[in-house]
Amino acid sequence: MVARRQFVIGLSTGALALACVKVQAQSQKVDEKDPTAIALKYTPDASKLDSNKNAPFTAGSSCSSCQFFQGKPGVVDGACPLMGGKLVSAHGWCAGYARKA
Repeated sequence: MVARRQFVIGLSTGALALACVKVQAQSQKVDEKDPTAIALKYTPDASKLDSNKNAPFTAGSSCSSCQFFQGKPGVVDGACPLMGGKLVSAHGWCAGYARKA
């Protein structure tokens, strides 16, 4: 009985720890100097980008209209799986942008 009880307690403790790590990752804003952000050319303000200098960028596109953006409409920041679940600006943009269908 003791072994089963210890197993259940250990399992629930491990699940709680994983949930806390996930919540913590989602509550962190992505840093522009993050290697993933650099590779995807992430910028928190797409209005400052020039479509002639940033080839895949088109005027009017932003994270809030991307299929990967997990924030609700009207929020300032939302999680992005391309950035490891970290928060990105709804007004931002990266080269992984894909317009919502």
